[in-house]
Amino acid sequence: MLRFWLDGTDGDQIVYVYLPEGKGTDTGTVIWDTNENDARVGKKAERDSFTWYARHLMTRLRDEFAENGALPESGMVAWY
Repeated sequence: MLRFWLDGTDGDQIVYVYLPEGKGTDTGTVIWDTNENDARVGKKAERDSFTWYARHLMTRLRDEFAENGALPESGMVAWY
């Protein structure tokens, strides 16, 4: 599980911070490109070496955008 929140925008990019469960202050970022309507890893969390947490968030953002045409401001992602 992970928590995420909107950190801000930078031109055509929307930056989300994610916090993997049980990782204290170890955060990473995922960037949503408004031109491409797709996400990519900005900075992986230190203990997210294979970007599993980031990829779960990217899937959630893609699903939200496909269903609602909008992105969430914050939330949690659980996959178990």
